[in-house]
Amino acid sequence: MGYLTPMEFYELWKTDPKAAYKIKDKWQVYLQRQSKRLHTARRIKKKEKINALMEHIDSVLSLNSYH
Repeated sequence: MGYLTPMEFYELWKTDPKAAYKIKDKWQVYLQRQSKRLHTARRIKKKEKINALMEHIDSVLSLNSYH
């Protein structure tokens, strides 16, 4: 967190707990944003896969209806 090693964070927490908790809070906000971003990316990817599958099925069905 905050580019600190676990030991450095521990030392900061021992000497200045307010600063350590400020870094922790900032890290939590970052993780929440990342989680939302990844969720959106997965949802978009899933939607694209569904669209590709439906287009493939549509093209197969269209070919079969002409035979």
